[in-house]
Amino acid sequence: MIVNTYEPFGIIAAMDGVIELLLHEVKVHKLIIQSKLVFYQGLLHNHRVILVRCGNGKVNAALCASLLARLFGVKSIIILGVSTPLDQSLTPGDIVIAQDVIQHDLDLSAGGYAPGLIPSLQLRAINTDPALSDILLASGTSLIGAALYHGRVLTGDQCITDTKSIQLLHSLFHGLAADMESAAAGLVCYLERIPFAVACAVAANPAQINMSDTPFGRLVILNLTLVIRNLVSYFMRVPS
Repeated sequence: MIVNTYEPFGIIAAMDGVIELLLHEVKVHKLIIQSKLVFYQGLLHNHRVILVRCGNGKVNAALCASLLARLFGVKSIIILGVSTPLDQSLTPGDIVIAQDVIQHDLDLSAGGYAPGLIPSLQLRAINTDPALSDILLASGTSLIGAALYHGRVLTGDQCITDTKSIQLLHSLFHGLAADMESAAAGLVCYLERIPFAVACAVAANPAQINMSDTPFGRLVILNLTLVIRNLVSYFMRVPS
């Protein structure tokens, strides 16, 4: 028998609408408010999940991941977000499944360290869980009007908008996309030894990041929820 070692799943969403749409399919057993965050604990197609909307930024994402680990004892964390494209092959609405994540705004180069390096850990790129990422990548055929990519996601506490910054980040870190949450939550997962995966949608501009009531926003929300449904559907076929 194959044991599902990833359950309960912690699901973090940065934008409005994703958690709300998933809640239509979740049998909520408990609602917990902690540190001004709302956690929904229940079952998604008979699998244990804890859902939370973190909002924007590294601190919010790290706090969510830490609470999911310490308060709820999740065995895996999936981070869903919206990002700026750094690679010209990406178009708005596409989904990037992260192979690894880096904090691009962590810069101690004045001290002789490579940009993005965490000196205390001698760590720069944090790898996502290969098995979880492969399952998310398998959702590509079910997405609506979007292509699926696999590569590096960068994280920093700012929206990257100008062409010069986009080109610099792409050149320096070889990232496909940049968001404001993934690497911060990923670092917590690394420290807590929790496998994690990242799926982030590509936005054309920062104004689209939290516009859940627009056609673009609704499509992004639908595709991100389809990614989670695919993940759960996989484990529905695996004895747990």
